[in-house]
Amino acid sequence: MPEPLLIKRYVGPLFSLGSSQEAKELFRIFEVDAMGRESCELCGYRGEPGTVEKHHIVPIEVTERAGVPESRIIALCQSCHRELNRWYSVKVADTGYDTSLNRFRPKSPLEMVREYEFAFNTFAKYKQEQKKAT
Repeated sequence: MPEPLLIKRYVGPLFSLGSSQEAKELFRIFEVDAMGRESCELCGYRGEPGTVEKHHIVPIEVTERAGVPESRIIALCQSCHRELNRWYSVKVADTGYDTSLNRFRPKSPLEMVREYEFAFNTFAKYKQEQKKAT
């Protein structure tokens, strides 16, 4: 059976409160098929509106501390969202070993942004390889 036609649909604005308590408008375009079902950007799962969740690749509190304007938002099914959060808990650490001091030290906010982005990219590659294998 051929792949259903995908169209782009504007979903937003989504609001989140920052530490300054000012609302930030975040805009994102998500893929939706002709039946109005949203799709997961990692595994391709298509579900009814509301079953696909919006996820910040780098948590808002980390981007705010790093002075980064905003984090990229992606659409994930509930399964990929849970799996990605577990991946982050294993792959992302807020401390690093400093060989010059011979001890652990807290990572800077920019180091944390890079760490989350790297963890997401390796997870996305893992999911892509998993998708090809099936």
